[in-house]
Amino acid sequence: MQSTTSIDLQLFWQLSSNNESERTSSSFVLCKDLIKCQKDFTAANKTGQKGKLEEMMCSDLSYTVKRLLRGMASSRDGSRHGFSMTFSVLLKAFSFIDGNEIFDMMLDLLKVKGVTSQEEKESNFGRLFGCFAIIRSRFAGQKVEIDGEALEDSLFWKLMSELRRLSKTKFYMEESCTSAMLTLMSSVKGDAFQKHVAGRMREWLKEVEVEEMTPSDLELHLAIEWYGKSDRKKLLSSDMVSKMCEPLKNSATSHPRVHGVWLLIFEMLGLQTGRNVFGETVGRKDSEEIEQSSRQALERLWQTVVDEGLMLSGHERRFLGLSLCEMLVKELPSKESKIVLSPNVMSCLVNNAGRKGTLLRDVSLKLVNAIIARAKTSPVFSESLLQVFVARHRDFDKMTKTRTMGTLVENLDANSAMGHLHRLLSIFMDKTGESQANERGSPKIWALDNILSLISRSSDKFPQPVLQYLLLWTMTMAFFTREDAKGKQKIADAPACDFVKSKFLSFVEELSHHRQADKDEAMEVETSGGVEKISKLLKTDLQPVLDVVNKDDLDGKLKHAKVFWLLQANLMADALEKESWQPNIATLPEVKKVLKDTWKDVKTMTSHLNRQDISSKARIQIESLLELFLTSRLEFLSDFSQTSDVLVELQQCYKKIAKVLGLEKPPKGKKEAAKEEEEEEEVMTVFVELLLSLLARPSAALRSVVKRNFRAFCDFLTPGAVGVLTTVLSQSDKDLFNEEAEEEEEEEEEDDDDDDDDDEDDEDEDEDEDDDEDEDEDDDEDEDKEPKASAADVRKVNVEEDDDDEEWDDEKMFAMDKLIAEAFKSKQEERRLAKQSSSMSLILKLRTLELVEIFLSRSPSSPLVLDLLEPLLALAVSGGSDGSAGGESREQRVDFFAKASIVYAERLCKLKTVPQLSSEEEEEKVASSLKMLFARMGAPHQGELVAAGLFFLLRVISANRSREGLVEEATKQLRESLLLWTSKKHSSIRPLVFQQLVQRHPWLGWRVAESLASSLPSSKSDFLAGACMDILLSLLRDQQAMTKEENLPHARALFASLPALLAAAVGDNLEEEGGKKKSRLLSSALALSTRLVQAAGKLPELKLELAPLRSLAEKISTSKSSSSSKAIKDSTKRLVALMDAKEPKEKKRGSDSAAATPRKKSKK
Repeated sequence: MQSTTSIDLQLFWQLSSNNESERTSSSFVLCKDLIKCQKDFTAANKTGQKGKLEEMMCSDLSYTVKRLLRGMASSRDGSRHGFSMTFSVLLKAFSFIDGNEIFDMMLDLLKVKGVTSQEEKESNFGRLFGCFAIIRSRFAGQKVEIDGEALEDSLFWKLMSELRRLSKTKFYMEESCTSAMLTLMSSVKGDAFQKHVAGRMREWLKEVEVEEMTPSDLELHLAIEWYGKSDRKKLLSSDMVSKMCEPLKNSATSHPRVHGVWLLIFEMLGLQTGRNVFGETVGRKDSEEIEQSSRQALERLWQTVVDEGLMLSGHERRFLGLSLCEMLVKELPSKESKIVLSPNVMSCLVNNAGRKGTLLRDVSLKLVNAIIARAKTSPVFSESLLQVFVARHRDFDKMTKTRTMGTLVENLDANSAMGHLHRLLSIFMDKTGESQANERGSPKIWALDNILSLISRSSDKFPQPVLQYLLLWTMTMAFFTREDAKGKQKIADAPACDFVKSKFLSFVEELSHHRQADKDEAMEVETSGGVEKISKLLKTDLQPVLDVVNKDDLDGKLKHAKVFWLLQANLMADALEKESWQPNIATLPEVKKVLKDTWKDVKTMTSHLNRQDISSKARIQIESLLELFLTSRLEFLSDFSQTSDVLVELQQCYKKIAKVLGLEKPPKGKKEAAKEEEEEEEVMTVFVELLLSLLARPSAALRSVVKRNFRAFCDFLTPGAVGVLTTVLSQSDKDLFNEEAEEEEEEEEEDDDDDDDDDEDDEDEDEDEDDDEDEDEDDDEDEDKEPKASAADVRKVNVEEDDDDEEWDDEKMFAMDKLIAEAFKSKQEERRLAKQSSSMSLILKLRTLELVEIFLSRSPSSPLVLDLLEPLLALAVSGGSDGSAGGESREQRVDFFAKASIVYAERLCKLKTVPQLSSEEEEEKVASSLKMLFARMGAPHQGELVAAGLFFLLRVISANRSREGLVEEATKQLRESLLLWTSKKHSSIRPLVFQQLVQRHPWLGWRVAESLASSLPSSKSDFLAGACMDILLSLLRDQQAMTKEENLPHARALFASLPALLAAAVGDNLEEEGGKKKSRLLSSALALSTRLVQAAGKLPELKLELAPLRSLAEKISTSKSSSSSKAIKDSTKRLVALMDAKEPKEKKRGSDSAAATPRKKSKK
């Protein structure tokens, strides 16, 4: 043999790495080198005669094979994985290597006798991995022939016997050895296994009953019988399943993995989850059906072993049951998937998926995710599982805190959705039996909730007649009563009616998102008879009402509009009254007149929507207004007392809004035009007040309609309308909700005064009658068993107590107790009402803030946004309350703070486009707000909010620079604020605010730069002087702004005065005052001086006196700060170098100009 010189021995160390990619790459390199070495060796030995294995291999290959076999017994890192993988590849590559000889070599190198127990353990593992490598290279994926006579000497039987021996050494080797034996068994060709192998293997298990087998022995037993062509029905019969129950339950010892016996059983059932030890799929291909016998076997197995066995045991077994369910949910045909969601599995899933901290929560959520993933790909699967959830766990989503049932419903097709609807209607009509009575909540309410959810979210899966019928059915249930020969009858009980009433508007709104598509006709054919079936289920014939609705073609041209279903609902309400259905509320004649008049306006608006010459913007506005009309008419059915006033105001607003939108002809005369302008302002104010009153209603659907109307009419808002918003935001709780009560009290006081005057006039005439009445009142008071307590009564009792020296008896004590109890009740009721009012006030303000946010996003350039600055700032600072403890919760208050701050600082103050001012009134408004903000800059805890508003106003002024008055006012306010700030030793204003201000608005910074520089010597502290220098430095850094024509005069003045002021600000006696305290001041002074010199060198038009700066540099260089701080010392040197470089240039420039003058004269 050749010497070992062609391979890198370091590769063997890399094969032991824990990194899989490193093991793979080193294995590839090693095998490649060995193939080349063996090729060279074969070419050198041309005899071609077969001999012993050692003689046929080159030295490198022989050395590698032996080292790999020994390395598989090593427990170091990933040695077994890397060495067995490489060994398998080599056996596959060199087919001349005889398997029997390699197997014998492995047994010889990995001895298990005459060694220590640890060495025996490692050798057994090495033999197991060696067997794996041989099986993978010679048997896996192949069909081999077995000779019965030579079976004992065959490699097949040697491997099988060794694996069997290894499986009985330690329990943790049993499963892996059995899986390898199954792979060997599946590689036998034809009937050879049944003839020659099966009998010998049965001898291994003949003394063990099925009930006493280990899971691996059971796996081997099933494999022998199945590969031995035994009847599958007998293998998974009910008797056999009962025998296998205990071994299968014990298979949970492989936790958290699923034991191989389950994979074999699934393979026997024809499922795709069966995989061998090498991870190769050995089951069926995916299909939608399995054999009937397999289905029955699976049902028996699942019920006996899983549902009644594993799921009623400990955590490990229940974990195994849920893991098996997850596997089968992914692989079972859609119609059969509900088999595995058995009662005990569902109970375990519900109990653990929604509870944090349970041991089974993770595997439960994996199962839920598997259900959701499968539902998204199969409508049949969704329908099948919905049947399970509806029958057993209706509140599955609520209990598990997931959207499993919601996802199943969303993925239904048209036919499945119709079937699910029929099931829900059957539950509502109590056709499912009494088994639903033990569910949480009422089955009827649950069914109604799911019906409304199904229709609103999956409305595109139902034809229009079905949707119409269900909408009409819910309306009759909520608002109407049938009147026939038997009298008035409701179609449902009171709780169901109340539930539908609370959900009706939201149901119609969600239904409005459904656009009637052209496929409705095809859907009607597919789901033919849908209305008839629903009518039979509900036992209610509403078709005559639908016929009346369909005759009216009011909504015919609006089939694709958003208001289609709102129109349908209003038409249904009118049609029901025509067909002997009575509304549940008693309507007065004047109220009916209001409904009739608003219906005329509805018809007018629909005619405008059908016009072709109307703009898209006007169409949106009319459609939103029509939606508000129709929603208010529907709300009238549940609350006519408040809605009637709303309808009247809406009707009045519409007539004026129609003129604003140009739907009516404008007036001809000037007086009429001016009057119309005033009416326009008034109508928008009234309209906004009306929208705000509707915001206080509990209906979410109505609030969304209000927001859409406000969004549509944002461009038409007037100062009065915006004032309504700010009034609501700034009012206290009592003012918001007690206005009507105060008016009533005032009226009552006036009536009392009038009555008193009348009584005085008639006092003499009615004395006797009054006496009689007093006596009657006394008698009534005596007969009253529970007198109402008042403060006067309590005082009266107290007076009697003081006058009476005797002790109280029981009657007096009981009377006093009643009075005190009544007083406490009255006080408690007042507190409750106050808390309720406070909470309602906060909610209304939050909703009003949403309208403000809409206005800012829709009309950012409107001057009206300036009216919102001060109210929003007050809200952000104070939280929108008067400081008293209200009835709102802490979370509500925090949410309000956050919302107000976001709307003010992020929405208003950071508008991308600022308003353009068009009048002196708007200019005065900006000036007033600016003055207010500068005055509040020093207020504690308001700095950031005030600064945000200040930057916004300066952006407005910058965009309206042509208004000199505003510019002068801004300059004045900033100059005064800076001087006041530098004159105080302590201030809550951060210097960064001024620094950012001059950076963002250099036009304003240059106007106050000279004043700021002049305050340097008089600053109260070194900190303030340094901060002023930093502000000036940030201003000087913007060279482009410095050279603008409007800023250049201010720059010249600053450059002329600043050097001397800097020297004065630093001072003469640095040593006496202490250099350490002035280190920051000196750094700022040096940086500003350096910037001055640099700017003067680049801009010749700026004249700079260097003498004060040079004097300043000399004083700093001799100070303690310079000697102790390297940064100050280097900055001083840099400044001196710049000044030295600048002076020769100035002298040269002066000499050149002097020499150029006579030349010009000589030319002339």
